[in-house]
Amino acid sequence: PQTIRLRIQPERAYRVYDDFYESMVEKQPDGSFLATVNWPVDNWLYSFILSFGRYIEVLEPDHLRDYIREEAESVTEKYP
Repeated sequence: PQTIRLRIQPERAYRVYDDFYESMVEKQPDGSFLATVNWPVDNWLYSFILSFGRYIEVLEPDHLRDYIREEAESVTEKYP
């Protein structure tokens, strides 16, 4: 497992409440959520993050952030 920090937009608040323990999440003044988790970096995690679409940002670690960006770019290439 690795420490992962995510910012989730308020439009997906229901997912925050469904998918994370309260102790993992801090609500921000702008309505977004900062989630800090200690999860394995694997295919499940990639799919989980990508399932949030544009409503999530990987803040840390950088290698996960880079991977998600590359995956998102590969999806957009299918829709020129």
